[in-house]
Order: sequence, then C-alpha cells, then structure tokens
Amino acid sequence: MTDPLVRILEQLPRAEPDAARAERVRARCRSALVRSLPPPASSDPASTTGLLEPCLAGLCLAYAGEVVHQALRWYGWLG
Repeated sequence: MTDPLVRILEQLPRAEPDAARAERVRARCRSALVRSLPPPASSDPASTTGLLEPCLAGLCLAYAGEVVHQALRWYGWLG
C-alpha cells in the first residue's frame, strides 16, 4: 500500500462488534443446533432396536450359507 492510503486508513475509526447483535446471532445458532439434534433414544428395554442387528446378522449368515450350498451343488460336490 502507498503511504497516503495508509494514512487515510489509519484515520478510520476502529470497528467494534455490536454485543447485542452478536448475542442474538449466538441465540439463533444455538436454537438451530438444538432443533437439528436427533431425539433422545428410547430407554425401553423391550424395544426392538436391540434385536434388529442380531436378526440382520443371522439373515446374512443364512443367506451366505445358502449361497455356498448352492455353489457346491452346482459344481456337483454335494449330492
């Protein structure tokens, strides 16, 4: 920058943030974050969510076992 430009910039007042506006922005951001959070998980022990993963794993194992069984039959290794 040139010297005259620096002198002009030095004469400008310092920018100070508006505390009230900053607090309003923070409050809006916090409320948006709270709204975007997922709801708390159910603490009901009879909930089916605990059974979902083992059931899916069992189905995957049964499917994989049948794939192997069919492949062995296809190649004639099983009667």
